[in-house]
Amino acid sequence: MQHGLRRGYADYWQSNIVTLLSGEKVQVAQTIVNPAGRLVPYHWNSKAGWYRAPANFYICLPNDDHYRMAVATFGPPHEVSQVGTYRVLIWDHDIQPFLHDLSDVFKLPLDVTKIGQVPAAGVKIDEHGHWVDELPRAQPTIILYGPYVQLPAGRYKVQFEFAATEAAPSDTVICEATIRKGDVVLNRKSVSGADLSAAKFSKTITLVLDSPGPGEPVEFRVWRSGQGKLTMLSLILDKY
Repeated sequence: MQHGLRRGYADYWQSNIVTLLSGEKVQVAQTIVNPAGRLVPYHWNSKAGWYRAPANFYICLPNDDHYRMAVATFGPPHEVSQVGTYRVLIWDHDIQPFLHDLSDVFKLPLDVTKIGQVPAAGVKIDEHGHWVDELPRAQPTIILYGPYVQLPAGRYKVQFEFAATEAAPSDTVICEATIRKGDVVLNRKSVSGADLSAAKFSKTITLVLDSPGPGEPVEFRVWRSGQGKLTMLSLILDKY
């Protein structure tokens, strides 16, 4: 407030606390990082309108990788201020146009992994920009989720393409499309380690789903159990 800042961005935790403590006089929209290292909207308990308004700052913690990602997304800031425990990057122009355009989610087909899926702990990005999980998972564990896409009502298909190495017969990969924080499953399929091993290069699972429409963001989840290495190559969303 003292710096004249009204609208900006931050990660999930910083955005919520700043907006709350300011009584919404300072509006901070939440963002996450896509595999290309760019900040994109995080559609979790958020509104599409938050990402259409002009903005000119980004909040992060000291020694936080989000500083580098903010510069990669918006360009060098005009000023950097320390406000309490936070570092505030300030631009002398509107940075909203540099954020991922929400209307792009309707330009199908679309690779969902490029607009902000969230990885579980231990999931990494390889040199090709693909999510990779090679940690032992004794029980089915969500390794990717998001990005809570606001889709018009209609029927869609989503293709999960991944590669697996050293998969054991007991390994399992589960792909699903959900709404309402996973409480409602629109479609789900699983593939065994034996099927993964039989695939020479990659394996594709196709789900058909019916979107209820705006107001019911769709989330795509990948679960995994086993000992091998799983690489998520793409997750293509298109009209059915």
